[in-house]
Amino acid sequence: MRKLVIAVVAIELLALSACGYTLASDAELTDGLHWAREFKAERPEAARAIAWQCKDKLAAEANFNRDGAVELFACMRREAEAQGNA
Repeated sequence: MRKLVIAVVAIELLALSACGYTLASDAELTDGLHWAREFKAERPEAARAIAWQCKDKLAAEANFNRDGAVELFACMRREAEAQGNA
């Protein structure tokens, strides 16, 4: 499932790029992505568990686009802070 989610998000980002959208111009998405990468590097086990938690919460929405990615990163940050991991 994880590989499927990554593939879908990658395809969405490629499609957006083809239409002239650049990730660099999206501060909100870039900030979330950087935070998630740093958190994963510092606490890989906690990051993995929290990402699965958030994925399960957001799966019902099936929002595999820019807003879904931003919400995933925001959910991860909220959960990490709530658990004292961030």
